Amino acid sequence: GVYVGSYDVSGMSAEEIQIALAEKLTYPQSGRLVLRDGANVWTSTPADLGAILDTPTMADRALAVGRTGDVFVRAGQQLAAWAEGVTLSPVLILDERVTTAYLDRVAAQLDRPTIEAGVVIQGREVEMQPGQVGRQLDRSASLEAIAAAAGTMTDGVIDLPVRQAPPAIMDASAQAALARQLLAQPFSLTADS
Repeated sequence: GVYVGSYDVSGMSAEEIQIALAEKLTYPQSGRLVLRDGANVWTSTPADLGAILDTPTMADRALAVGRTGDVFVRAGQQLAAWAEGVTLSPVLILDERVTTAYLDRVAAQLDRPTIEAGVVIQGREVEMQPGQVGRQLDRSASLEAIAAAAGTMTDGVIDLPVRQAPPAIMDASAQAALARQLLAQPFSLTADS
């Protein structure tokens, strides 16, 4: 017999194989993939991330067993199918538009700009603004990781690849102290005549 995963599709037409596999291989809807960034977690189905069963390709591959290649190859495949069965792997494809849209929503929560530390003077008040390390989701590497995880047809956890961009100045406390010291001293303005 010919099997796709553990499902026997022997003697079926292409349409019957596609219908049977769509009913039996429910991983895109029932599986769970967890995207993780530290304490932040997004749980979704593979279908939410764009994974789709490629039932036409699976049907074509199943129907090709014993029907392609030269006469010796065909005979060998037919004998193998009859004696012990031929098992083909399920095929998933990733709709990158769906994956990218999902990653855009994740990035909206995860990304943050690099902020240089600075000092703001308002009147005689000095306010220090701390720096912030910038973070940006690596969408390309994330897409590859999702494709690899979904391709295994098992549940999994994906640690999201994030690029960090530290500021050149993280702490402006020394500059703030200097500004406060200067503002504390009396000063006068003179105009040239």
